[in-house]
Amino acid sequence: MKVVKLAAPCDSEVHLYLVGDEHAGTKYHAEKELAKSIKRIQHDPFARWIGMGDKCDFITPSDPRWDGGSICSWVHPDNIALDQCDCYCDALAPIADKCDGLLWGNHEYEIRKHCHVDVQKYIC
Repeated sequence: MKVVKLAAPCDSEVHLYLVGDEHAGTKYHAEKELAKSIKRIQHDPFARWIGMGDKCDFITPSDPRWDGGSICSWVHPDNIALDQCDCYCDALAPIADKCDGLLWGNHEYEIRKHCHVDVQKYIC
C-alpha cells in the first residue's frame, strides 16, 4: 500500500491510499495485510483510497492460467467471478465511503473479455 499526502482545496490535508493486487478468493490473497490497510484507512480522518486493479483473480478453468489449487474452497467453481467479487466487496465495505475510484487490472479485463462478466461494474 502506498500513501501519498496531497494538498486539497482550502489547504486541507488528504492521505491518498493506493490499494491493489488483492487477488481475493485465492490462496495468494494477503488477507491479514489487507485488513490492516482497511483499518488504517478506516481510522484515518484524512483518508481517501483508489483501487488499483486485480481486485480478485477471476481465473476460470477455461483460462490457460488456471490453477485449481489456488482457489479458496468456498469459491464455487461455477460462480468464481461473483464469489470473488462478493469477498472483495465484503472486505472493503467498511471503507467504501472513502473510495475515490476503482481502476481496471488485467484480471478484470480478461474475465470480461473471455467470459462476458463485467466484474468492474458489479463491484462498483
